[in-house]
Amino acid sequence: DNGVIMFTDLPEGARRKLLLRGRLRARLGAFNPLVDGDDDVL
Repeated sequence: DNGVIMFTDLPEGARRKLLLRGRLRARLGAFNPLVDGDDDVL
């Protein structure tokens, strides 16, 4: 795909950060479907 970095290529810290952000995003989405998951929102 167009230069997409593979998840497994990321360093451990960045990987954990993405996981936490994704989990938070999922939790926010569950309460507020309007949250579109943009990084600016968090």
